[in-house]
Amino acid sequence: MPPDSLNHLVAALQDPEVCCASARLIYKNRSESGISTAGAAYWNLEEFIKGLETETVSMIGVDGALFVIERSAYFAPPDELIDDLYVSMKAVLTGKRVVSEPLVKVEERNATRWEEEFRRKARISCQAMRVHRALWSELRKASPIILYCYLSHRLLKWMTPFTLTAAGLCFLAAIILAFGPVVGLGLVIGAFAILMLGAAANLPYFRAVATGLVALTGVGFGVLQALSTKETYATWTPAASVRD
Repeated sequence: MPPDSLNHLVAALQDPEVCCASARLIYKNRSESGISTAGAAYWNLEEFIKGLETETVSMIGVDGALFVIERSAYFAPPDELIDDLYVSMKAVLTGKRVVSEPLVKVEERNATRWEEEFRRKARISCQAMRVHRALWSELRKASPIILYCYLSHRLLKWMTPFTLTAAGLCFLAAIILAFGPVVGLGLVIGAFAILMLGAAANLPYFRAVATGLVALTGVGFGVLQALSTKETYATWTPAASVRD
């Protein structure tokens, strides 16, 4: 992190329309494993979207690595909720803007193991859904553009495992109708086996698809946890491979 990072973030608050400024997060172990490669690629897309939001309306939620916020826009989160998303979404709801500061970059290590990525995605999505439920009564009254940004960038992202599952079941039904149940199920099982063998052999495209499936399964599990249990993940324990 550059030594003048806080100066740049505070300078962004000189704009009277801005109440919160966030650093850009970079995962520094991109090439360490298939999981970290896929995670870094996904996060690059997230940062691109946040850049577009900064240039147009307002960033919809910040990463907790480093951000500053005006005291007047800060609302303390309940103990059981993730603070970065809750605090930054409450800031957006004040009517001021939350922005990304491109001059400030912080580095972290990403998880490198399958089981760690699953647990990480489950934790993030579970926490996010709990924040959604806590703030929805306010969010649905926000301006149309803020509501659109929130629904398209945040809520629909957490619903992706379920929409893809529904699409997959429709595709399976179409195959079965076209070729019969034996051939249809055989094709699906064969495709899955080929995918797993390709991922085990560390072939890039197969590895990327398998990694995506692990991440999406974790997201879906976390959403279901939020909807059906009292799990909060109030205490964050970094993955072992991140601490190594």
